[in-house]
Amino acid sequence: MTVNLLSFASVMKSIGGVLLAVLILLAMVTVHEFGHYVAGKILHFKINEFSVGFGPAIFKKRSKKTGELFALRVIPLGGYCAFDGEDEVDEPQNELSPDDEPFLEMEG
Repeated sequence: MTVNLLSFASVMKSIGGVLLAVLILLAMVTVHEFGHYVAGKILHFKINEFSVGFGPAIFKKRSKKTGELFALRVIPLGGYCAFDGEDEVDEPQNELSPDDEPFLEMEG
C-alpha cells in the first residue's frame, strides 16, 4: 500500500510542477504583453485587443470608453496586443528586378 501512495505522491508532485510552470509562464506573458499595451497607450496607438492565451475566449470584456477588447483564452501559452492596422497586407515597396538579383551567375 505504501508503494501506491508514494507513486501517487510523485505523480501529484509532477503535475504540481507542470501547473506551477504554466502559471509562471502565464504571468510572464501577461507582464510582457502589458508592456506592449502600455507602450501603445503612450504612443497613442489604437489598440483593438489585449489577450492572454490563444484559442477560444474563456472571458471577454469590451471597454465602453475605448472599444478595446480584453480576453482570457483557453491555451495559456502566449498572448497578444493587437494594434489597429498591423494585420493589413501592404504591397512590397522595393521589388527587385531580375537585373538586381544578388546571386546571379557571374560571367567570366
